Amino acid sequence: KTKSHSWSASAVYQPNPKVSLGVFHSHSWDKGKDRIYVDGELVETDSYKEQSNQYRFGIGVQVTPSTFIAADYQHLNLPSGNSDQIFAGVEQAIIGDWLYLYGGWAGDGPTAGVGMYFPAGGVNVAYMHDTNDGLEETLGKTRIVMASVYVNF
Repeated sequence: KTKSHSWSASAVYQPNPKVSLGVFHSHSWDKGKDRIYVDGELVETDSYKEQSNQYRFGIGVQVTPSTFIAADYQHLNLPSGNSDQIFAGVEQAIIGDWLYLYGGWAGDGPTAGVGMYFPAGGVNVAYMHDTNDGLEETLGKTRIVMASVYVNF
């Protein structure tokens, strides 16, 4: 039996219209008891408590009206070990102000995607390859395809 909880907080500061600075912190904690079957009977074994923290600091710059670059640093503090990663990328407008392509680097591998933005929301489809820099033993190799939809209100 496990109970997990987490909270996160973030902030973005824009010192001028072309530059954004961001910070993010997430804290998670789990507690529980392991259970195993012994001679057909469910027996509770050791109790455990684990905590993890994620810290991110980043910057984004609107280089031209159609080109945006961003970079951020992430520190993960996990029960299985710590990890420091750098993320960087560029987003380029392709058609007007609504269709964008982007690419970059996350952890140990490349990223790529496409985004469509509208006044009422948008859609993003992205691919990330081997983003678990130094944590493959715990988290495994990652190849992520992610689709997200959001609505502005």
